[in-house]
Amino acid sequence: MAHERTRVFIGNDINGKAKYTQVSGRNQDERNDNIVLKYIESGRIWEMLPPEVLDSFLPKPAEPPKHPFAAYAEEWYKRYKSGSLEANTRLCVLYTLNGQRRYFGNKPIEDITINDIQDYFNSMQHLSKVTIKGHKVFLTQIFDSAVEDELIPKNPVRSQRLTNPGKESKGVHALPIEHMIDIME
Repeated sequence: MAHERTRVFIGNDINGKAKYTQVSGRNQDERNDNIVLKYIESGRIWEMLPPEVLDSFLPKPAEPPKHPFAAYAEEWYKRYKSGSLEANTRLCVLYTLNGQRRYFGNKPIEDITINDIQDYFNSMQHLSKVTIKGHKVFLTQIFDSAVEDELIPKNPVRSQRLTNPGKESKGVHALPIEHMIDIME
């Protein structure tokens, strides 16, 4: 069987004039394969792909770097808190901060949701409401800082959905005078 030839448009030259080439093959399938090869060779193949397929070949923009909670919280503490606290308060803040760093670990601050915050509070339900409120104060400050640094659009700790599952404080009751006298004696 003789080779048959087909005229194929492969683009325009620098003056805008249409350019053609001849493609041959022993049969229609071979000519079709050769036409596709010419389209690839000329770069015209990209014109024929639908946008969603074409997008899959384009490089994806790099993801912005994530910020692990523990490292961000540590840096926040060093920069904004460590030098301005009394010794006793510093110990309380460090205790709270260490608990938060253990719980959230290296999870990116950008990925922490309202649900994660509520789960953290629920993990401390055996503590008093006042203690959990103290944890919330520091988390709020850390996430407010992340909002200001434009790492996150809004602070998940400020959600109205969050509840404090802690127990009511029993308070501290003074010893009766009789017991105090016994102790002093």
